[in-house]
Amino acid sequence: MKGNTLSYKFIVFSCIVTLLISVVQYTSYGQGARKIYWSEDGKIRRANLNGTSVEDIVFLNKNPVDIAIDSKDRSIFWINPEGATIQRANLDGTNIENVVSNVVSFCIALDIQRKKIYWSPLIKQGIHHANFDGSEVTDNLKDMPAKDLARISSAMNMEVDSSSEKIYWKDLMYQNIKRVNFDGTFLKDFDIDRQNSPIGLALDVNNGHLYWSTNLGFIKRSSLDGSRIKTLITGLDFPSDIKLDLHSQKIYWLNSDKNSMKSKIQRANLDGSNIKDILTGLENVDDFALYTEELYDVAPDIQKLTTTWANIKTQ
Repeated sequence: MKGNTLSYKFIVFSCIVTLLISVVQYTSYGQGARKIYWSEDGKIRRANLNGTSVEDIVFLNKNPVDIAIDSKDRSIFWINPEGATIQRANLDGTNIENVVSNVVSFCIALDIQRKKIYWSPLIKQGIHHANFDGSEVTDNLKDMPAKDLARISSAMNMEVDSSSEKIYWKDLMYQNIKRVNFDGTFLKDFDIDRQNSPIGLALDVNNGHLYWSTNLGFIKRSSLDGSRIKTLITGLDFPSDIKLDLHSQKIYWLNSDKNSMKSKIQRANLDGSNIKDILTGLENVDDFALYTEELYDVAPDIQKLTTTWANIKTQ
């Protein structure tokens, strides 16, 4: 009799646990996890990573320039060319606020770990950063020797390696990829693809990979020091920006048709296989970003569940 009662309690307990986990997972999924964000015709739009459920979340008079996601605090940053301001909002587009003023730049990048935002001014050589609240604006290259500073122009795309305290960017004038330490030391030129003119950049720090796209329709990969170059994808029109979804081992890129001027966001495996169109027929798109955190923010606590079952058994 006691065994039957215990079995009944176990069945009830299992059903409750399954229901609770399902509720937690569903709630977390509904909070905007795993989305594509992009700028188009004066708006910031978003969709699921498979291109479904498109919605507009921010409306501006001019097209936002560059987009970056703070996955930790669930916010989105962009440059608003009207007023030359870096702005921030929640991932659903609410609570828009100005962060840094007088920013004329093509790109921004985030150091989420240190809560810093980076940009490259168009009217002055250098790389600047500020806190996420806009305070303590600093020129990272203020102490760089003049001979090194002369090798730098403005950046078109930028990536931050927080763990190694390095900044990577595509240099507009010199048409190459550059890297420098946070303090402006050890400037390095990556003359890995000068003939094809690198455009978009993406970092996979954990696996030691640098990805880039070119104006001749290639997507390539190398080690973080520029060695062991491998061509992953060919035959694209104009892949101007690339992003990585390391959770799903996918690479996304913005591909623009040089004739129609329309764009699409495409996706492939990290090795370049299985290319798919995700969003098509896009117009006046400047940039896109991915929010690729795990679907479920709250994992079930196995220790607590085990303890709860032990308490049930003793009743």
